Amino acid sequence: MNAWRALLSDPKFIILHVKSPAASAAFHARLLGRPLTDSASNFAIFALTSGVMLGLWAAHDVMPPATPTAGAEVAFALDSRQAVDDCLVRWPGLGLVPIQAPIEMDFGYTFTAQDPHRHRLRVFAPHAGRPQRAAQGRSTLGTAFGRSLKVSGNPDPNSGRRYMRKASVTSVPLALMN
Repeated sequence: MNAWRALLSDPKFIILHVKSPAASAAFHARLLGRPLTDSASNFAIFALTSGVMLGLWAAHDVMPPATPTAGAEVAFALDSRQAVDDCLVRWPGLGLVPIQAPIEMDFGYTFTAQDPHRHRLRVFAPHAGRPQRAAQGRSTLGTAFGRSLKVSGNPDPNSGRRYMRKASVTSVPLALMN
C-alpha cells in the first residue's frame, strides 16, 4: 500500500483540455520558453524542468468526454514579489488576460491571469512569515496593463480568510474579455 501511495503522491502529468492543441502549443511554447516534446493532431506535450509533463489535449477527443468542473489553476511559484511584478508586466504581451490584481493572500503575494483557452494561470511568491490580509474592499492593478482592474473580495464565512470572489475590469475593450 505504501508503494501505491508513493506513486500517487507525485503526479507526472498535467493535462489541459483545449480547443486547438496546435494554437495552444504555440502559446505555451512562448509562455514557457520551451519547445514541444511531442505532438499529434489532437495532442501536444511539453517536458517541464521539474520533470512534470504538460499535455494539451483536443477537448473534442477527450475520452470519456469532459464535463465542466469547479475550476483549476496552473500555478508558478517565484522567489520574490519583484519577480511576480515583473511577470505581471510581461504576460500581456503573451496574450494573457488578467483576472486578479496583485494581492497578498494567505499563501503569498499573487495575481491570476487567463490564457487564450481561459485556463487560469497563477503566479505567486510564497510568504516566509505570517501573511498580511488584503485590505477591505478593492485592490487596483494600476497601469501595468494600461487599464484599471478592480478586484473585490469577500471573507470566507468558514475561516475568516479573504478570498477573491469577483473581478470587474474598466477601460478594457470588450474583445479582450471574451
